[in-house]
Amino acid sequence: MKNFVRILCLALAIVMLCATLASCGAPAKDPADAVAALKEEGYIAVKLLGVVTGVKDGEAVIITYYDDADKAKAAMDKMDEAAIEDLKGKLVALGLSEEGDLVGPKRSGNMIYMGTKAAIKAAK
Repeated sequence: MKNFVRILCLALAIVMLCATLASCGAPAKDPADAVAALKEEGYIAVKLLGVVTGVKDGEAVIITYYDDADKAKAAMDKMDEAAIEDLKGKLVALGLSEEGDLVGPKRSGNMIYMGTKAAIKAAK
């Protein structure tokens, strides 16, 4: 009986972990889907040259799409930390995010994204 309860608890913990990981994550894999999702949530969203940008009331997201995951990984490896911090500072100065609310840049598959938690969630 003790083993059954332990296995049941472990199974429940795994299910909860999977649900948590599935609820968080990256924006839509297709740029058109990301723009549509952002517009549906009331964001001003634009796709230009493989980059999707969405802005709304102190929330912002920037998603760069690449041809494949290898190109996205190479671009992520070349990112300069000073430039990233400068961009974050500019977003805060423009009122497009709050200091601790920015996420990224992060890579998921063939995209690199950065923005506020709410805007990234809206881009799904």
